[in-house]
Parts: sequence; structure tokens; C-alpha cells
Amino acid sequence: MLTAVKDDLFRIAKRLRFINRDYRLFFNNKYHRFEVHNTEHPGGALSLCFVVPFDRLDQRTLDYAHRTRVENFDDLEAEIGRHNRELENSAGQSMTRSGAQLHDMMQFAASQMHEVVFHGGQHKWF
Repeated sequence: MLTAVKDDLFRIAKRLRFINRDYRLFFNNKYHRFEVHNTEHPGGALSLCFVVPFDRLDQRTLDYAHRTRVENFDDLEAEIGRHNRELENSAGQSMTRSGAQLHDMMQFAASQMHEVVFHGGQHKWF
């Protein structure tokens, strides 16, 4: 269930309309989050533009609304691409370090003498 937010401490609901006149702010009671919807559709139907990624309404909400506008799509897409490349590089470096550590442990284990006791009391050294 959505509850319209018409007034708030920092007037975020009203200030969102300066960014896009069709933006409306709602609180989603089911998911306990703020959402910005667009009302430009026929009959006033709502479409979800974005979920406010913060637990309270403040200037960050307006900055996020500016940043995620369709006019900024190319910049946002490039930012997401850079972020994904950084994550991939970080994961690759982590796997390389883990592989090197595993290799070192296996080298150490192979360099040590091991006594293996078989059934019947036989001892063998490797």
C-alpha cells in the first residue's frame, strides 16, 4: 500500500516537482521505503521511477533524483560500467591471491615428511 507524502520536514516532496513536474513521493508501507513515481501516464496511473536508497528524506534524495534522470542515462551507464570493471578486477586479484596462498600451502605440505599408518600396523613415510 502506498501512502502519498505531500509534506515533509525539508519539503522534499514539493522540491521533487522542480526536477520533474510529474514526480510524486510515496511511502510504501509493505516494504517500509520511500518511492518516487511518475504520474504522466493516462488516467494518472503511477509508474515507479526509483526507490529512494536512503532511510530518510533529505538533500540526498534530490541529488539522487537529478542523477537518475533519463537525460543523464549515458553518464550513469558509464559509471555503472566503471564500477563493474572495478569489481571484476578486485575479484580477479582476490582469486589470484587465494590461488597463490593455496599453492604455498600445498608446497609446504609436500615438503614435509608424513607418516601414514595402514591397517595391520604398517608404517610408511612419504
